[in-house]
Amino acid sequence: MIDQDLLDLIEHDITGALSPRNDQIGLVSEWISAYDGAPYGNEDASRSSITWKLIRKQGESLISNLAKPFLGAHEIVDLAPLTDRDIIKTPIYTKIVNHFWSKEINNNTLVKTISRLAVKEGTCFLRIGWDKQTEVNKQIIPAGMPKQMIERLLSQGAEVKKLDDGRIEVTKTTILKNAPTAKPLRMEDVYLDPTADTFEELSFFAFDYIATISDLKQQPALYDADAVKKLERIIDQQDDRQTQSFEETHEYNRYDFEFQDNTRKKVRLTEYWGDYDIDKTGVNVPIMALTAKYGDDRILMKMEKNKMPFKQMPFICIPLIEKEFSIYGDALASMIEDEQKFSTSIVRGIIDNMSSSNNGTKFVRKNALDSTNFQRMMDNERVIEVNTNEAISSVIMDGSFNQLPSDVYNTLSMIEQQSEALTGVSKFMQGIPGTEMKAASSNFAAVMSQSQIRLLDMTTSITNGLRKMFYMWISMSMEYLDDEEIQRITGIYLPELKSRETQRIAQEMELDKLPKETQDKAMMLVMKEVQDLFNMKDLRYDVKMKVGTDGLKEVKIGQLNMLMQQAGNLIQMGVVPPQAMKMLFADMAEAMDRPDIAKLTLEYQPQPDPMQQAMGEAELEKTKSEATKNNALAGNAAGRTRNEQLEAENTERNRGLETEGKALDNAGKAAKIGQDETKVNADAYAKVKGAANGPDTKPKGT
Repeated sequence: MIDQDLLDLIEHDITGALSPRNDQIGLVSEWISAYDGAPYGNEDASRSSITWKLIRKQGESLISNLAKPFLGAHEIVDLAPLTDRDIIKTPIYTKIVNHFWSKEINNNTLVKTISRLAVKEGTCFLRIGWDKQTEVNKQIIPAGMPKQMIERLLSQGAEVKKLDDGRIEVTKTTILKNAPTAKPLRMEDVYLDPTADTFEELSFFAFDYIATISDLKQQPALYDADAVKKLERIIDQQDDRQTQSFEETHEYNRYDFEFQDNTRKKVRLTEYWGDYDIDKTGVNVPIMALTAKYGDDRILMKMEKNKMPFKQMPFICIPLIEKEFSIYGDALASMIEDEQKFSTSIVRGIIDNMSSSNNGTKFVRKNALDSTNFQRMMDNERVIEVNTNEAISSVIMDGSFNQLPSDVYNTLSMIEQQSEALTGVSKFMQGIPGTEMKAASSNFAAVMSQSQIRLLDMTTSITNGLRKMFYMWISMSMEYLDDEEIQRITGIYLPELKSRETQRIAQEMELDKLPKETQDKAMMLVMKEVQDLFNMKDLRYDVKMKVGTDGLKEVKIGQLNMLMQQAGNLIQMGVVPPQAMKMLFADMAEAMDRPDIAKLTLEYQPQPDPMQQAMGEAELEKTKSEATKNNALAGNAAGRTRNEQLEAENTERNRGLETEGKALDNAGKAAKIGQDETKVNADAYAKVKGAANGPDTKPKGT
């Protein structure tokens, strides 16, 4: 019941998408007819029926101009990290994406197909996928294989199985291809959600492709075996209606041819991507369903949840000229279709005028030639006799084309200028006077830039589409590439890089100085931090495209050249560092599509001249000797100065001591004098006291 419900849903969605799809296909058919210069239907057999292919003329130039910016360099992608944790990881996937772009896919065919479909049909749809091709080799080895040999085979990814008889079966799987894909889709094979105004709002996307029963059986991982058998039974039962599966699109089988054997019979497969309540919980989840249709019967070949790592539908829409509230874009013919009709009508009038003129007709005056000489003139003989004495030009006159007024050519030129203004593809140096170009080169650059504005806008649409493709590629690379594959592509072995990063962090944190128990715990934390640092699932980045039109490149090269001239003087003045000149020259090489020169310039380290190096070393030694001598002399002078200071300090100290000694002597003398005076005064007092009291009145003990 689930299968039948899903089949009914898919049939309903595709039926609802048929009407807007058919309207767009009808519009695209008109654009392609105008591009190819198909007749308009009003031609007259008696008049000119030429179609002036103005759209094709502009379109072929536009296709080359749109494709060239993406094919000028091998590395057009640069991943810019958004956080400091992404600095280590982004260079790895930058190399991986550029490797896929330049080596794994035919980028020349892809870009030109995108440009051609966008120019002719207005919109290009891409199906993004992953292609992994492997080859399994089995080998039986006699018993007794050395243990070292078995370990070596296991390290190389081989599976070793011991058989009952003692022999060893070695199975090794070799990866032949493991890379993303990008396939342009036919407009008539695509079914879109008719309720969506933009591509991001689509609730389902389906497309058809053709396969044989043999193709289905060769890929059992993609197609269910029971469903393939059921499809074979339907083919056998409806063999009389075998061509009905091609009624909607005749591009695959426009002659109603069908193979007789069932293994080569064509079956229409529909890949449906949308939302469906696969678990019957009332909540829709993204799914992918593959159905097969032969005649009026449609069966379910496969159904699963969306397994894409980026969790989106693997499709990209690239419009040439975006339209508001529309998924489809406008083609080149929608802009200059009227100009082609005007040019066609004028050119047809010119041709009709010329064809109805008397050019190639000879006018001979009557009786000027007899029958014999008239026949000579018709036979282009060199000698013809004229029966008159007048000038030959007045007797025999040649007809010519009618004179056309100059307004005819002026109108054609005006129409061509109008188409160039609309498309942005103009003649080289058109409308730029030589005197003006010589007078001001900046004016010339401005004119060239204006002529590239329209072209740059169209190129931006392709750039945005390829940026989305690269986002999907990176997401799938994180999921489908192992460490060995990354090493094969980039030369970087992630386990070794993780080990070096762990040692670096441990040295910075000085873990060796911690106690043994603490050191082990800290190392576990460091290893976990490094593991989180190299977790590709949380990689945050921005995809930058290295593309540009020729006009913009010329302007950029001129600006870099002027900046280099100014930087030379500023470097000599010391205002700008010398490394700026190297970086400017590398940018100029990138603008001239020479990334190899830019890389060599940035990595180049000039080697010194041996003679100059020897002279420099000698000069350095001389400078060092002079510095040592000057330091010694300065040390001696400083010593003498110190000695003089010490002598002055000693002299001053001695003077102080001498002064203090004299002061002490004077103080001693003064004290002695004071003592003598005291003794004299005491004796005098005693005598006086004794005289007053008499000889026997002196108290005892006095």
